[in-house]
Amino acid sequence: RDKTVKLLDECFRVMKPNGIIRICVPSLDEAAEEIRSSLAEYDKGNINDIQKYVTSEITGFNSVYSNHRWMYNFKELSGLLNESGFKEITEYSSGVGNISGVEFLDTRGGLFVEARK
Repeated sequence: RDKTVKLLDECFRVMKPNGIIRICVPSLDEAAEEIRSSLAEYDKGNINDIQKYVTSEITGFNSVYSNHRWMYNFKELSGLLNESGFKEITEYSSGVGNISGVEFLDTRGGLFVEARK
């Protein structure tokens, strides 16, 4: 999280006035909902869905970049953007936003946020 604050501060510093930043990160809200669903299945006796949260098949070398260091929801990410000086902070769906060609840029799901300097 601390590195994210430094990154956003630096992005704000180097951006042109009125520039737009677009951030796509895995959605903490989506992950939490998947965990809730897996727990509901576990309560029904199905242990398969919960396995991805309690076991790992990783063996050997595990890079520090193999796992997420911090997850964000819109409230958390927009708060950090605001602290860095960004305005007009808006959550979008994949392929929707104010950046030209965004429909081609978004190649995965997650949390999509744009903000203006």
